Amino acid sequence: YKDKEDLLLDELNKISQNRVLDLAQIPLSTWIESIRNENITSPPLLIFFQHINNRRKFYTLLLRNPKTGQVIERLRRIGTKAVTEFFRESGASEELELQNDANIDLFSAYMVGAVISTIVWWLGEGQHLTPEEITNQFRRLLFQGVEGYLDLNSFPWRSP
Repeated sequence: YKDKEDLLLDELNKISQNRVLDLAQIPLSTWIESIRNENITSPPLLIFFQHINNRRKFYTLLLRNPKTGQVIERLRRIGTKAVTEFFRESGASEELELQNDANIDLFSAYMVGAVISTIVWWLGEGQHLTPEEITNQFRRLLFQGVEGYLDLNSFPWRSP
């Protein structure tokens, strides 16, 4: 390693790739249901925000170092690639792209950007919120737009 920032970035790579693999195991229908139903007690994003909360000092340190731009860019690339691959591998990509001319690459970048911005805010100004509270705030803020963009009403796993 060249310096401590390089070491932190390498550790981030390892952690984020493992977390991405964990989240990718959750079926697409579960993700969709968590978007549509606010009463789900353990939505997939809660797993992610719990992970951040459990490693709060690590992520806060990462975001406060001189290479913060590199950290955020690396998170963005890893996350965007993972979300795009997840949609393509889930078999829903072709169907989604037919809905409202949705672009999976744009959708992935948008979602990841929103998650990263939420994390940065949460670790700085929103520290008083629990993982459950930040998950619910994120869902309420973001998912109505996602639901409309992807036209999720037409999916067969929609709840009655």
